[in-house]
Amino acid sequence: MKQNLTNAVMWKHFLCLQSGNKQERERLAVGLVDNLTGRGLRVMVICDQGEEELTPFLSFVSQRGGDVHLCSQVNENGIDMPERQSLHKGIDGYDLVLYMPPLRADWEGDVVSLLNPWQVDEVLFTCHPGEEVAQLAERVLNWLAIQVMEQQVWGGVLIGGKSSRMGRPKHLIRDYQGITWVERIVGQLDKAVDRVVLVGKGDVPESLHHLDHLTDISEAKGPLAGILSAMRWQPMVSWLVAACDLPAITREGIDWLLGTRIPGVWGTVPRHPESGRLEPLLAYYDFRSRFLFENLLMQGELKPNLVCQSDKIVTPVLPLSMANCWLNCNTPDDLVALEKKHYHHT
Repeated sequence: MKQNLTNAVMWKHFLCLQSGNKQERERLAVGLVDNLTGRGLRVMVICDQGEEELTPFLSFVSQRGGDVHLCSQVNENGIDMPERQSLHKGIDGYDLVLYMPPLRADWEGDVVSLLNPWQVDEVLFTCHPGEEVAQLAERVLNWLAIQVMEQQVWGGVLIGGKSSRMGRPKHLIRDYQGITWVERIVGQLDKAVDRVVLVGKGDVPESLHHLDHLTDISEAKGPLAGILSAMRWQPMVSWLVAACDLPAITREGIDWLLGTRIPGVWGTVPRHPESGRLEPLLAYYDFRSRFLFENLLMQGELKPNLVCQSDKIVTPVLPLSMANCWLNCNTPDDLVALEKKHYHHT
């Protein structure tokens, strides 16, 4: 089993803004935060407590409310343990962590030591003399887009349903080639994501015994129990979630989903082009979306599609040519209709 990725992935979205001129850095930082929050990104700002020149910046941050959070507990010994623990609890709920290190000469270039033992990779954006805010924002967004695309994505196949309407476990139904649905889905996901796991109490075909098999969380029911089980197990991994009743799933549809990843978006739940129905059980969820699902559970809401109430989740219409990829079978009649189509997807 691979190690938990919590420490490694969090700082994919950590940016350190440096400049030899305090006024220039303040101007660019204010403009950068305004630009990014205006595009829907959530930004956490960490700056040095002792820099009085940042007073206008602090005022601006407070005006942004929940869009920007300021932590000003950096000192010559680094961030103290209580403050570091506090940041850990909420830092992965932001699209970007912007750190403004002290500009004292003896600290120049020693940013990493200030943030230990977080094991932060040193990511520096040096302000160019006279650089416009729009230019800096474009540089940051291009960098952030690379980080988003490099984020690990794992596939989570949900096999915990009762299959009461079908009358037998859907994930073990065999297609015209004699392959179980769960084997077909795993095979398609395995080509596109970093790792595949099974989630739920369903029996597992012998060919898939090598995969990690998680149990649903006890405090939820239905698909939400499986989604949160995966997210809690690896909280810093992004997930491509797939229900077990999608026998026509294709690599083309999976690649389309993964291609929707952009900075500021925490998930993609497709909308069917004909029915308009949301499809949360073949969807992409950034690791930050765990907070949205946890909130649903706290509110007693168990329907995963309610996560789309957040403006951090996008709901693009599926290309009609890929709609069959989201075709699910719930009853024997659905199965008969599917077999009549004699699907031949690879």
